[in-house]
Amino acid sequence: MSKIEEKFGISSEEQTLRQNNPYAIVLDPRKRMEDYGIQKGHTIYVSSDEFYITVNHNNDLCRVWVSSTDTGIIVKEKIKAAFEHANDRDCGTIMLKCARGGVSDSGTMAQLGIKNGSFVFMECQKV
Repeated sequence: MSKIEEKFGISSEEQTLRQNNPYAIVLDPRKRMEDYGIQKGHTIYVSSDEFYITVNHNNDLCRVWVSSTDTGIIVKEKIKAAFEHANDRDCGTIMLKCARGGVSDSGTMAQLGIKNGSFVFMECQKV
């Protein structure tokens, strides 16, 4: 179980998916498909409400998987965890901006109009 899963728990949809399909996996955007044994020709089913956003921080790009029901505060935590895992250092406070302006902490990704492949700029402030 990843740090993110430990922190936020597994969604009920994901639990159902895992019960109905013991082979279901959650893809970590920092890993390659080969790391999961997924090869050319394999069929992958992706949960429709899960998508990735591309985050730019100091020209360091990272894909972070989020859910359409995630609130801004959860997405910030996921991004923070992804970047800290990749860089082995504390990011500090995260502010998010996307094409539509600032990302609200309480609004869900669907409400904010953030969809698959959305580009999000991240600004970190040390506190």
